[in-house]
Amino acid sequence: MKVRLSDIAKLLNMDKGSISRILHGGKQAEKYAEETRRKVHAAALKMGYRRDDMAAAISTGRINASGFLGNGNNEYCSKLLMALLDGSSEFGHLIKPMYFNALTQTSEIVDFCIRQRLVALTVFSFIANAEVLRKKLGEHGILLLIAGPRLAEQDANTLEIDNYGSGCKAFQYLYNLGHRSFAFLGGKVHSMPFPEAFEWSDMREKGFLKTAADAGIAILEKNIIRTDLLYDEHVMKKKGAVKRFFTSGKAPTAVFAVNDHLAMNIQMRLMEAGLKIPDDVSVLGCGNARFSFATYPRLSTISDPMDEIGACAIGLIRKHYEEGNVPGHGIHKRFDSHIMEFNSTGKPKCNIGKEISI
Repeated sequence: MKVRLSDIAKLLNMDKGSISRILHGGKQAEKYAEETRRKVHAAALKMGYRRDDMAAAISTGRINASGFLGNGNNEYCSKLLMALLDGSSEFGHLIKPMYFNALTQTSEIVDFCIRQRLVALTVFSFIANAEVLRKKLGEHGILLLIAGPRLAEQDANTLEIDNYGSGCKAFQYLYNLGHRSFAFLGGKVHSMPFPEAFEWSDMREKGFLKTAADAGIAILEKNIIRTDLLYDEHVMKKKGAVKRFFTSGKAPTAVFAVNDHLAMNIQMRLMEAGLKIPDDVSVLGCGNARFSFATYPRLSTISDPMDEIGACAIGLIRKHYEEGNVPGHGIHKRFDSHIMEFNSTGKPKCNIGKEISI
C-alpha cells in the first residue's frame, strides 16, 4: 500500500504541509526544530515513504530537472556535463542535454525550457542574447547559468575559468625555470566568426604578455604567431613556425601555446627539426586535453577546472530548486587553474638567447 504524506502526518499528529516542507528540504525545512525534522525523516523511512516527483511537478509546476546546452564536439563541454551528472545524482536531479544550432532563436530555447518544466538551464561557453534569455527564463522561475571558458562580458550568471590568470601562471612558471627568451602561439580571435566565443584565447595571451612585460621581458614579434587555434599554415606547414622562431634573431628557449592542440603541434615540428624537448626548447600547453598525455615527451600543461565549475553549478541549481528564488545576474565566479608539470618543460640547458641553425 502506498504511503502518503497524510499517513505520516496522522502518525506524528502534525499537519500535512509541515511534513511536506520538511521532507522537501531546503530553507523551508530549516524553520523546524532539528528534533522535529529527525522525527519526520525517521517516520518516513520506517513507513517506506517515497516522494512522488510527478505529483510534486503537478503541484509546483516544475520538476527536479535542468537543461544543458552545449557543443557535444567540445571535450571541455563534455567534462562540464559529466561534472553536472556526478553532482546531480546526490539529490535525484535529472540533466537534459539539449541541442540547438547557431540559428536557433532565443524564444525557441525559452519555449523548450518552459514545456519541459525545467528549474534551470546551464549553457556551456558563449551564447548570444544572454541578457534576453536570462530575463525570459527568470520570468518563469528558471535559473540561467553560463559556464566554461570565458566569454565576453555577459549580463547573466557566469562561472568561468580565470584565463588571464592562466596566462600569467604560464609565464611565471617558465620564467622561474630560468627561461628568458620566449615564443607564443595564440589565436586570431578577432578575425574568427563569433570572436566572443574565443575570448579565452585573447585573455591567456594578455596575461602571458603582460606578465612578461612586468618582468622586463620583451617577446620578439617574430616569436609571436596567431592561428585559427586548430590548424594554420604557419604551424601545419612543415617547419614553418620553427624556421620563423629560429632562423633570425634571438631564439626562444620556451614556447607557450594557448591550447594543447597548438602545443602538441609545435612540439612535433620542433622535434622534426632535430631539436630536443625540453633540453633545447620547453613547450607548455594549456587546457589539459584528454589526449595530451599521449605525446612524447608528455606535454606539460595548465589544468582546466571544469570539475569545480560543474560542482558549483549543480550546487546553485540544487539551492534554487529547494528554495525557489531566482538570482538576477549577480553570480560571477572565477576558477583558478594550476600548472601540470610533465616532461616537455625544464630548465634551459643550452642555446640560451643564441641563434640555432636549422
